[in-house]
Amino acid sequence: MKILLTTLNAKYIQTNLALRYLYESAYEYQEYMELKEFTINQEESYIYNEIIRGNYDIICISSYIWNISKVKALVADIKKVKDVIVILGGPEVSYDSEALIREYPYIDYIIRGEGEKTFYEIISLLISKKGQMDQINGITYRSKNQVVSTPDRASCRSLDDIPFPYRHFSPEKDRIIYYETSRGCRFNCSYCLSSINKGVRTLSLERVKEELSYFINREIPQVKFVDRTFNLNPKRCLKIIKYIQEIDKGKTNFHLEINGDLLDEEILEVLSTARKGLFQFEIGVQSTWERTIEAVGRKTDFKKLKKNVQKIYRYQNIHFHLDLIAGLPFESFDTFKKSFNDVYELNPHMLQLGFLKLLKGSRVRNEALEHLYCYQDKEPYEILSNKYISAIELVKLKMLEDILEKYYNRSGFQSTLKFVIKTNYENPFSFYDDFSEYWYQNGYHHMAHSKDALYDILLDFYIHRDFLDLALFKEFIMYDRMLNSSAASKSEGIDKETIHDILHNEIFRNTFLTRHQHLKVKELKKFIGYQLFEFNIHGNAKKNQKIVNEKNLCFFDYSNKDLWGQAFACSLTMAEIEEVKG
Repeated sequence: MKILLTTLNAKYIQTNLALRYLYESAYEYQEYMELKEFTINQEESYIYNEIIRGNYDIICISSYIWNISKVKALVADIKKVKDVIVILGGPEVSYDSEALIREYPYIDYIIRGEGEKTFYEIISLLISKKGQMDQINGITYRSKNQVVSTPDRASCRSLDDIPFPYRHFSPEKDRIIYYETSRGCRFNCSYCLSSINKGVRTLSLERVKEELSYFINREIPQVKFVDRTFNLNPKRCLKIIKYIQEIDKGKTNFHLEINGDLLDEEILEVLSTARKGLFQFEIGVQSTWERTIEAVGRKTDFKKLKKNVQKIYRYQNIHFHLDLIAGLPFESFDTFKKSFNDVYELNPHMLQLGFLKLLKGSRVRNEALEHLYCYQDKEPYEILSNKYISAIELVKLKMLEDILEKYYNRSGFQSTLKFVIKTNYENPFSFYDDFSEYWYQNGYHHMAHSKDALYDILLDFYIHRDFLDLALFKEFIMYDRMLNSSAASKSEGIDKETIHDILHNEIFRNTFLTRHQHLKVKELKKFIGYQLFEFNIHGNAKKNQKIVNEKNLCFFDYSNKDLWGQAFACSLTMAEIEEVKG
């Protein structure tokens, strides 16, 4: 008997944690099992061919809102040509499972909720004929033309009873490795499925330390914790963070989903000393409108969150994302503007603007009638409108989100965006709203654009709006281009002898190029770019100095980049250049 554990990930870089748990939980049957991962971007015929060629008897698929449509089509085709047992599991099939299995006769079994023990018992029965199907809790299946659901399975009491998911799988270095130290969430957010299962269970600290050492010793590039709130227990969080810093080898990045207002001074102090790039935080704000936060059960102290995030920003060693959700109860288009501006002004490295999805089993879906939610019938069940925000307003936010992704989250426009917003708009939302209207009116959304093209379109927009200081704006665009270039670009406005003299100067090296004091000028030029500006752009962008019409020569070190991916930069006035040459 051959068993396939598989799924369709959203991207190649992702790995599926659930499949690895199932494999390890049923490892005594490992001779029968094979684990293969595909993506939703691969040709459906390719996936179908690979599975048919495998000649499997049992196919187990992990199902989510991003892959369920393709999963349904895939197993329907497989069932037409092969007598195979199909088992589905995952959040997208754990709720309303009876209706699903009635509608799709090619599904034989659905595993509801936590699947490790359930999967083991099903495989034991199918292979070794151990037990009876109706005695296995947590499944829905078809028996003699009847749909049967056994009682829900209680969650495992101790996560230490579940095997390490990478025990027999060497993590691949070109993929994100997903890992958890806890399950469950004490919060009751109405849009999240984690709030359904009450209580939080954790791995023992001893086991966490052992497994973190496993990742760090293998120099895995990124480990992404899937704990719903990593710092739910501040003392436990602090111990893990300290341990990671103690054994850090400078290669691994850890992505944590944290609650910003639960960070205390002790944790912040420890974080301030972390290696740049060691940690990456995702902080869910969702909304700053108090009535909305109360309605969804989020209970966030935004003032404290803001204070903590501002501290993290000043450390300049932690890449952090802030999340917003459009379409929540009681939040109108106007109040969402406030939420957007509140979060934008915290300078996150990424501002993720999502749209409410009314997931099966979530409280917000059960409250749909109360708030007059209109949402997609099929996955991902995204909001179309509600009592507080119209369909056209949500479309406008979709347009805005497109621009936010291209210009803010993609990075490379920080100084230019800051300048144009500060000098021409009341707030960030007003700029993105205005620019997105221009973008769509001109049909730019119909095609893909290179980064160079994005700079050109932003310049065209500035000219179209007839804003003042066009020459200065062009300099900001040039500055951002240089900061985010991948090559050591050279300016034509300065002679090579001057550049050679500056790079050779000991004071300049000791002040700005401390990482490269040992290198010869010829070697430096391979990754040092330079550009002559008519204004003190660097001083304004980095030190908030008043903009003056004074020539500056900027140097860009492309071997030394910050958390935005920007090159380290420094600048010299013409007087300073003469002093260096002298």
